[in-house]
Amino acid sequence: MTGRQQRDRRLVCLGQAIKEQRLALGLTQEQLAHLIGSEQVDVSRLESGRNAIRIDRFWVLAESLAISPAELLMVAERIEASATSEA
Repeated sequence: MTGRQQRDRRLVCLGQAIKEQRLALGLTQEQLAHLIGSEQVDVSRLESGRNAIRIDRFWVLAESLAISPAELLMVAERIEASATSEA
């Protein structure tokens, strides 16, 4: 796996973690976007792994999801490990 493929896979896993937490809180993409001062399309792109996020925005995002940045990354790592073991 190339470095680019690994980065892309990790962005997808992070996106899944964001979506998982958002849904657990009962938030729509639009509501989350409002909380982080963004647009719904930006949240959609994050959740699909199409966009990366700056660290300062990541911090705000995690706080809006009522989770620490470290915990959100651990969820993403769990998703990645699960996907890797299934492959």
